[in-house]
Amino acid sequence: MFFKENKNFDRVSINIASYSAFIYWGIFLLINGFYETCGKGPLVNSLFLLNSGLVIFFTSEILAKWIRKRRTNA
Repeated sequence: MFFKENKNFDRVSINIASYSAFIYWGIFLLINGFYETCGKGPLVNSLFLLNSGLVIFFTSEILAKWIRKRRTNA
């Protein structure tokens, strides 16, 4: 295809980051759904929800890489 595969690809860290972002979005959307059911409008903007989930994803990926690297060197 058009893109080359990254040789420094850490699949475990990306899986951890995906799970943490999925859990964050799931809990946030559940709370937002309960809030909308009560008759009020949405709790927050959808763009904020998307961006905060992406921040959670990238920070948890960086933390997972750092922890895994530290465990292998110790």
